[in-house]
Amino acid sequence: MLLMGRIIDLPGVNTVNNSTDKIIVETPDGTKIAPVDVLLGGVYDGVDLTVKFADEIANFDNAWAWIQNRCQIRNYEGLRVGDYIPITMNGYTVKPQIAGIEPYLNATDVPLAGHIDFISKDLWNTLVQYNTSNVNQGNATDPSPYMVSNVHSYLVNTLASYLPAELSSKILNKRSLMETRYTDGSTLTSSTSWAWKDLGKLWLPHETEVYGYRQWSGQYGCGNPVQYDIFRGGRNIVKGLGNGGSRANWWLCDVMDASSTGACFVNYHGYANLTYASTAGVGVLVCFRIGYNA
Repeated sequence: MLLMGRIIDLPGVNTVNNSTDKIIVETPDGTKIAPVDVLLGGVYDGVDLTVKFADEIANFDNAWAWIQNRCQIRNYEGLRVGDYIPITMNGYTVKPQIAGIEPYLNATDVPLAGHIDFISKDLWNTLVQYNTSNVNQGNATDPSPYMVSNVHSYLVNTLASYLPAELSSKILNKRSLMETRYTDGSTLTSSTSWAWKDLGKLWLPHETEVYGYRQWSGQYGCGNPVQYDIFRGGRNIVKGLGNGGSRANWWLCDVMDASSTGACFVNYHGYANLTYASTAGVGVLVCFRIGYNA
């Protein structure tokens, strides 16, 4: 209950609990309450949304139908970057976290409506080659190196088949501006253009979506992406192999610039790195978009 009176007359406090205490904030949408750690930039590990919103979710078929509805009406109150909805894939637990709330609102060649992008807290438990040989080119069917890669095929054909049906049916295809690198009869070391592509239900982030800048990817590898909030300040970049597993390398979608054999990845120490496309010791995230487009 909010008691009326002068702010100066309220009792003072000597300590603040960042995880539970709240502050009244005037916003363009009216007077609201914000947790202290949001305003102070404190550490926040996220909570299980199926527990926090159990009563609200009970009005829907499942948690993903609830999230999709939240996107449709663009009501994100109580949702925070880092919060998650646990799922089971092929017998293994995965914790997809909110990575960004409407990071691409009205963006792409087809304007995007309300959406939330989810990225798993840790990696899938299987290591995957970017390609089965040391090539990072497109081909005559599709000039985008990522779209014809082994890792893309693994994500959309194998890993996506493990998604729970109630989640799979709510996923919105991610559309992104992807680099193109192909000339018949030649092996290129840099991409020459870009094109809009549908990445499928599961995808890998761009280097710029993780770090906010490009380190090893080329100029055509960063035309559309913005850094996800979950990676700001370097937090959450280091991932374990499997839920709670030891830290491991993980692939990005970009291929290496000034190279005909390399692809970009996140080193298990947390820094941007590169390696041969056929390197076997690299994992993948489980990334997807829940959204609503009329």
